[in-house]
Amino acid sequence: DPKCQLNRRGPFWKHGLDQLLTAGYHLTQSDPESTRRLTAAFLEEALVDVKGALLECPLSIAAAYRLLALAVGLDGAVASQKETLDIGLRLQQLASGWLIYAYNHEAMHDSSYIESTPWPLSAREFDQEQRLFADALAQLQGRFSAARSDMPKESRLQAATWCLVSLCAYPEGTALPRLSTSIHRMYAERHGYSYRCFGKDTVARLSAGRPEAWGKVNALLEVLEEGKYDWVVWADCDIYFMDLNTTLDSILLRYASAQDTEPGEGRIQEDVQLLISEDSQMLNTAIFFIRASPWSKSFLRRVWGAEPSSSAMMVESFSQHASEISSPWVNHTWWEQMAVAHVLLGETHRRWLPQQSLVGGPSDEWSAAYPKEVRIVPQHEINSYHPVSSRLMSDTWESGKFVLSFNGVKGLTSPAIASVLHANYYQVFSELNQVPVELQEPLAEATQTPWLAELRRTSPDTQANSRQDTVGE
Repeated sequence: DPKCQLNRRGPFWKHGLDQLLTAGYHLTQSDPESTRRLTAAFLEEALVDVKGALLECPLSIAAAYRLLALAVGLDGAVASQKETLDIGLRLQQLASGWLIYAYNHEAMHDSSYIESTPWPLSAREFDQEQRLFADALAQLQGRFSAARSDMPKESRLQAATWCLVSLCAYPEGTALPRLSTSIHRMYAERHGYSYRCFGKDTVARLSAGRPEAWGKVNALLEVLEEGKYDWVVWADCDIYFMDLNTTLDSILLRYASAQDTEPGEGRIQEDVQLLISEDSQMLNTAIFFIRASPWSKSFLRRVWGAEPSSSAMMVESFSQHASEISSPWVNHTWWEQMAVAHVLLGETHRRWLPQQSLVGGPSDEWSAAYPKEVRIVPQHEINSYHPVSSRLMSDTWESGKFVLSFNGVKGLTSPAIASVLHANYYQVFSELNQVPVELQEPLAEATQTPWLAELRRTSPDTQANSRQDTVGE
């Protein structure tokens, strides 16, 4: 890649290309161990300066993660297939983050730029590999954290205090904040949760000069630092809780309660700090659960960019110091989401450095991809996408599912179409939950579309017209 050779670390990238081509050769010769060793060494040196690597040669990092994923996920000789695929898939997710940045910034949306790169990487092949890993892991029932099947959706965690947090900062006149906060507030009041929605007047302070999506990090830190709640749940402004009867408690209990307790006992495993879901590409931060704990505060500060050993990890009122801290991911396509992935998974390659192998041994090399504090919840439980953005690859919302996310809808359609969908699905929400008219937000007549009326008529819940889990019953 000429660009990689012309920048300040040109000799390093030139040597790295030779190193990764050799790693790829070892993979074709059924020598995944050598591939792991070479790619891990390359990543360790390249990621000393993450921001430099992102700006100078992102395709090299994507290629390294891709080779490492293949060398891990397809090596059944050293661990169970479930373990190798679990780690391999998450390495592919890291590769996706670097690849999408290169596609949007270096390639300027020209796929031929990536297909012609000298680095051992093809976007087409990589997409097929990622689907192969995800499908194989799903067949082994190994992608998600273990779930309890005996946890009703109305379950409550005794004596737990909850806060639902969101940030709605849209241009004046946009209907989504009004509709979303209406749903969020109804849902929180239904179950006795606190609700905090940060508005447009706070976004500049919370985002501290970064793109507005970063504001969620400081919003969560401010709520956690209040010390009022046991669990805090983040929900983007374009998240709709479509089933008012499903509790946040039930999700937590299903994926984090101690296996030796009765369903009604409600004891959460002590090491669980974060519940989050993944879509077809990687983890998604549109909605997630986080425990009020020192681990969570440290985690969010690291996501913002604070170094683990820095004084910023210890200051009170972190948001007041946030503008003093930089992050390589500030202008990444996926903003804070890529920072979350990097904090949770960015050191995975170190399992195959020589010194790590000597210290930890195979048991550390092949342990679960995510830290023990993290639980991965299936997307259909908390983050089902609208059909526009799911494209039948990620989970698609349908009547009966808990959450509808409009993630990506505006970018894949237009602001006008997204506005119509927001309004129409608000009406679907109101009908499914039989929300009294006086509690509903008014909808402009122009936002209604005939095809959505047909969806409501053919919905099993609408046909039955006898739901017992409705507001007011």
